[in-house]
Amino acid sequence: DFDMRLRQAVINLHSNDLKELDNFLNSLIDINNLSLEACLQIAHLYAARGLNQKSFEIMYEIRRKFFNNGDVHLKYINFFFQREKDADQFLNVNNICIDTAVCIKDNSGQCEWYIIEDRNDADISRSEINLKHPLAQKMLDKSVGDEFLFKESQFSKEIAKITEIKSKFVYALHESLRLFEK
Repeated sequence: DFDMRLRQAVINLHSNDLKELDNFLNSLIDINNLSLEACLQIAHLYAARGLNQKSFEIMYEIRRKFFNNGDVHLKYINFFFQREKDADQFLNVNNICIDTAVCIKDNSGQCEWYIIEDRNDADISRSEINLKHPLAQKMLDKSVGDEFLFKESQFSKEIAKITEIKSKFVYALHESLRLFEK
């Protein structure tokens, strides 16, 4: 049973049986059907083993799954600020790729954020677009300041400019912080 395996993994961490803990972390773990607490424990186990990107991926998914739970946003914010600062190269992005958030400005000066995701359940209401989406394809590998053909019809062409790029994990932090400002 998974709960038992998870409890054993926590014990393995505390008893310094890192080989067994790593075996657990390397096994297939589907967080979609797990409780919030179980997901949080798994994220912290990955972080304890220095697998920071994996721990952030899980925290991001927890935040996405339990978006309407204010405590989850607090846990995400706390997790973000307690991370190992020297192990976060994946949080610094310069070019648009998978797992980046992109702000584009259209001809009218309107700014819109998009999160480039490699997932089948990308949700435009959450500003997520799948990697295969035509807009994502137009933006891939671009940098801040680059312009691209945003929309085209037989009557006009609309150019958009990339104004900001950040990791989706940083974008999620900023979004969670904004939620608490309201």
